[in-house]
Amino acid sequence: MTEGDKDRVIIAEAIAKAWKNDGDRQKLVKDPKGVLTAAGMKIPAGVNVTVVENTPELVNISVPRADLYEARKIVFLGELERLLPLPPGVAMHVYQNTEKERFLVLPVKPADSTLNEDELMAVVGGGSGANVNDAVNVNEGANVNVGGNVNAGVNVNAGVDINAAAVAFVAT
Repeated sequence: MTEGDKDRVIIAEAIAKAWKNDGDRQKLVKDPKGVLTAAGMKIPAGVNVTVVENTPELVNISVPRADLYEARKIVFLGELERLLPLPPGVAMHVYQNTEKERFLVLPVKPADSTLNEDELMAVVGGGSGANVNDAVNVNEGANVNVGGNVNAGVNVNAGVDINAAAVAFVAT
């Protein structure tokens, strides 16, 4: 298993725990770097991790950091296109990852959060029903669509700066 695969598993497990237990959700939101590091993920010193939570009315997505954007543009734009058009009343916030800031998008909990092994592997490895791409993960970047929900960008992307840009789009 590669380091990137290991990181995707750690992220998927942290999200599954957050779905099952509100205390775990609060810990992940309050101290994502601590939770992910304790689970075995290597996050460079000086890099901040911020969790942004999706809701039925809000979809969060992260953009690969500037130095990775060209290499990941096709994947990112495909993911963005898949989400559009937004349903009426749903907003989208877009976060730009930088050298010092990484964003992890916490998906909306599915109606039935019990994932079988195939579903978990789809979330972690990009099988059917999921889109885990190199646009986000702790070392690179990856967006995850969990169980057909509105996109759940699991995003602990490579590098982010304190001047991370956030843009909001609202469907009308």
